[in-house]
Amino acid sequence: MYASRGGILATLAALLAMVLGVSSCTMATRVVPIVLTAVDVLGDDPFFETGAENLMNVIAGAGGAVDGDRAGLYGGTTRSTQCSKKKLIEFLNNNPKKARAWAEALDMDVADIPAHVGALTSVVLRRDVLVKNHGYRKGKSKAFHALLQAGIAVLVDRTGTPVVKCDCGNPLLPPDGDVDIDRAKYKGQKWKHFSKKRVTVVEAGEEQPAIKLAQLDPATGQETGKEFDRPTGTEGAQDGTPTPTPTPTPDLKDTPTPCVASTDPRVTTPSPCVETSEPTDDPTDDPTNDPTDAPTSDPTDDPAVSGSPSTNPST
Repeated sequence: MYASRGGILATLAALLAMVLGVSSCTMATRVVPIVLTAVDVLGDDPFFETGAENLMNVIAGAGGAVDGDRAGLYGGTTRSTQCSKKKLIEFLNNNPKKARAWAEALDMDVADIPAHVGALTSVVLRRDVLVKNHGYRKGKSKAFHALLQAGIAVLVDRTGTPVVKCDCGNPLLPPDGDVDIDRAKYKGQKWKHFSKKRVTVVEAGEEQPAIKLAQLDPATGQETGKEFDRPTGTEGAQDGTPTPTPTPTPDLKDTPTPCVASTDPRVTTPSPCVETSEPTDDPTDDPTNDPTDAPTSDPTDDPAVSGSPSTNPST
């Protein structure tokens, strides 16, 4: 089959345009408004006010993407809760219009609300978390991106993904994947430690029978240095006994393996251990004081002149 040179070039140009089009779509991001929601702010267009209390003075951890099943991602007060699933279910049962809007936001049937909410777990955010929030306006749910401050109580599912903002009953979803966090237009009152670098996106983790929570002091919001297990689907009554939070251990792959030389006299192979000298404060041990190590004027010592290979790894 014959193809003209012009036809071939046109085909190549079309293919290149397709590739560039795919790349630009893949890398494209959106600059959207993000509503800042502090611990002491109910927020606009709440579904209802539940009376849930958030914890003040919780210091947000580092930002970035994090799996929802990470131990200590969330906190809580032992044997108590900042959420009331019972109040949420009763309110939605008594308000059919809001129940329909609430269910539509989470893409579920109204009849499934009690079972869905009942399977959620009460936790407190320990990071500033970006979510797709849903308020209620004119009979419908209104979606908008919001940054929830650390200390806000939420209900999460078995993967650790936030599903409900407890103090207002608003349904939550993960943020859209193309939202540009750095260039976003943040609206609302910034809190003391607000920083774009602290914005966290929670990704679905593995389903867990229990969530490992950091124990928080209900009066101060600060960590107590202990952690405890909260079975998924519970609000505090079945919490495990708090235990000291373990100290992070270094990565084993970064830890040098100790070298033990053989003491068997029959072993004739050289020892694998490399002897190292102990540092001293004696200036006579400094090799720069040895005149035999002083540089000479012999041009053959210069790799650039002699043509010998450079010892600089970068070259």
